[in-house]
Amino acid sequence: MKAMFLNPFLSNINNVVTMVVGVGLDVHKTSVVTSPIVSKGITVSIGVTGGLAGNVIVNIQHSVFFNIVNRMTGMVFTACDELSKSAIGELFNMSLGGVSAEYEGLGVKTNITPPIITDGKNTVISIQGAPMICVAMHNPNENIFFDVCISLRETKHN
Repeated sequence: MKAMFLNPFLSNINNVVTMVVGVGLDVHKTSVVTSPIVSKGITVSIGVTGGLAGNVIVNIQHSVFFNIVNRMTGMVFTACDELSKSAIGELFNMSLGGVSAEYEGLGVKTNITPPIITDGKNTVISIQGAPMICVAMHNPNENIFFDVCISLRETKHN
């Protein structure tokens, strides 16, 4: 995957998390991984279609999930329920919506699918196709860290 396609993910996720959660993030580590991914607890899966096609998986530990949704909503969640899952799904839906808008500026039309949120530590997630770029994003002072795994390929559809 070209760097020009990766950078919008990092900047938009950081911008949305900063705006909605009130915490800026740094890139901790970037690696190339092959399927499968093992869930740390909560995963958010969003598909990408159009000029680029593939999947984005956000992998979050339960404690970090609760930290994020509590900050977002001003409420205290101790269980992963429909409202808390909706909040985390919307956070990354907004982030990837920004990515699609940025790609549009690069002349690549994309759409995103609604997020799918799963709850299950050690759940194995298999993605067929290209290897994934996994980026560990974090703010250790605020106990916020998660992996963003991106598997996209260019298509002839524009």
